[in-house]
Amino acid sequence: MKSQRAPCRSPSEARAMWQLALPIMAGLVGQTLIGIADTVMVGAVGVEALAAASLVVNLFHLPLVFGFGMLSSISVHASHAYGAEDRPRLLATWRAALRLTWITSIPLAGLLMCCRWILPWMGQPADVVEAAGPYLWWVAPSIIPLFFGLAEKQFCEALDRPWIPTFIMLGGVVLNIALNALLIQGRLGFPAMGLQGAGVATLISRCVVALVLWGWMIKAPSMAQWMRGETLAKIQRPIFTALLQLGTPVAFQHLLEMGVFALGAFMMGWIHADALAAHQIAFTCASTTFMFSLSLGMAASIRVGQALGAGEVHRVRRIGFLAMGHTVLIMSAFAIVLWMQGPTLAGWFVDSVKVTTLAVQLLTVAAAFQVFDGLQVVAICILRGMQDVRIPATLAILAYWLVTAPLGYVLAFVAGMGAMGIWIGFASGLAVAAMGLIGRFHLLAVRDASQ
Repeated sequence: MKSQRAPCRSPSEARAMWQLALPIMAGLVGQTLIGIADTVMVGAVGVEALAAASLVVNLFHLPLVFGFGMLSSISVHASHAYGAEDRPRLLATWRAALRLTWITSIPLAGLLMCCRWILPWMGQPADVVEAAGPYLWWVAPSIIPLFFGLAEKQFCEALDRPWIPTFIMLGGVVLNIALNALLIQGRLGFPAMGLQGAGVATLISRCVVALVLWGWMIKAPSMAQWMRGETLAKIQRPIFTALLQLGTPVAFQHLLEMGVFALGAFMMGWIHADALAAHQIAFTCASTTFMFSLSLGMAASIRVGQALGAGEVHRVRRIGFLAMGHTVLIMSAFAIVLWMQGPTLAGWFVDSVKVTTLAVQLLTVAAAFQVFDGLQVVAICILRGMQDVRIPATLAILAYWLVTAPLGYVLAFVAGMGAMGIWIGFASGLAVAAMGLIGRFHLLAVRDASQ
């Protein structure tokens, strides 16, 4: 069955890309605001609580990015099916996506909960470990509803229906902040739970978002032609296998990429708790700006998938370099903000001169790698839309583990640069990854255009 609409055709690639990127951006930035809200509100409790939150966040990011990489195959396959106007394949993709989400999220949540017993072996300060354990216990199971919300949102975005899921996600941000206000310090009769309260708020808000989004998908008239009967048919094994084959290398690339950043956080803990707290502030700011380029990359990936599904190969090169050009402009603006407003940004998080001073230094390094960070994620997203995942994953892994990790360690502990050395390692690895991935896209785009 074919719809009456040609989803890929647009008089302006830039306009079409931004129409998709803006809601994705709002949703991703909204999710990041949860982390910012937790960091700011937890920072009011004290430096130890902020350092504990940093430790847990970095642990949480490992299974999070693995699952995010695995689920990224949903939007790629769904956008190809939508571009080809193939409703049966689109329904089969959604059914397979549900199974993929279950088998990814539940084991990762269990593994993350087990990490509570290895915290004392990570070489972190004792008071930080003591505060981190209960917080981890609440945050870990939230990965299950978080993954379902991500899967639902990616599917909707591939169908050019991104705004309602975005508003639902933003509603979850508001709910999380409200629950933080009630539970961290105890208001309106609620107990003062401190750092644990932030974990409870995160779990509740993510469950609500996943349930509300699911309800909209199965009830909304605009989704009816795509969702009708999706729970009745059996899983098509070839579709499920295709999702696994595309998602698995991306998942491991994400895992190893975030693993090097988690290693950087642990190395910060080897320095002292103030360094770990400063790292959390700078990492939160850099992660927020990263979401803007990630949004452009995801939109470009979907547009590339729709173009390929429609057989319009000639549009791929234009979409890719258009997204990269816009990324350079956006991330350059963020670089200026991080460089010039570092003291203001750091002062929002914690009342500690030592921590904010170090955070400002790290934000200066973050400003230096903004463009590279944006280009590497946009390039790898576009390649993913072209279903090219193994070589890009290898390029990224080599950049992070042969450049970032060893260089950061040497600069921090051999050259005596401390926290700054670790972040210079981050910047160097991102630059190498960006150059390699852009080169890979250029080669594939030229090859495909000549065929």
